[in-house]
Amino acid sequence: MVELVIPKELAKEPFYTTQTTVSLTEEEAAKENILYIPFMAEILWYNNKLASPPWNNPLKYIPIIQKEWERDLKMLNSLYEERNRKDAKPLMIKHIASLMNAIWWMNRRKVPAAACQDVKKTAHELPKIPVNAGERLVFLLETPDHYHSFVQLKELFNESKKQFAVIKIKEQQKNYNS
Repeated sequence: MVELVIPKELAKEPFYTTQTTVSLTEEEAAKENILYIPFMAEILWYNNKLASPPWNNPLKYIPIIQKEWERDLKMLNSLYEERNRKDAKPLMIKHIASLMNAIWWMNRRKVPAAACQDVKKTAHELPKIPVNAGERLVFLLETPDHYHSFVQLKELFNESKKQFAVIKIKEQQKNYNS
């Protein structure tokens, strides 16, 4: 087992409450699927267990995040139709973290912090980001299990997906022209 320290900037609610470490087997730490634990890539990087950070290769990792979101979207829709906020909350928290990863990674940066005031501040520094994303992410962080948060999360995923498509085209053109 590998005991990984969660950086204090990321060890914030709703992702982590009193937890300061994450335990993984060596195999889990080596896997590329880093979406099941909030900010796992950043945690692995902080603990010197990540050779190639995903924010250096957004064209590879952001589509994985988008597929995972699409896969869980139906489940979230069903949970909110049943007004089951309790069961929706863990999935919402997972995907709020994934959205934050997608937004920062498409700007080739790691997520620096998870506290509301830090998210709002650092989001404004990103060149490619959905409109008012900082404020909207703060809303998600403060009320992760509310239906309106789910609606907002869907919109932010849609907007970031469009922005990523533009980034992808520009990257491909750049590679084609070089």
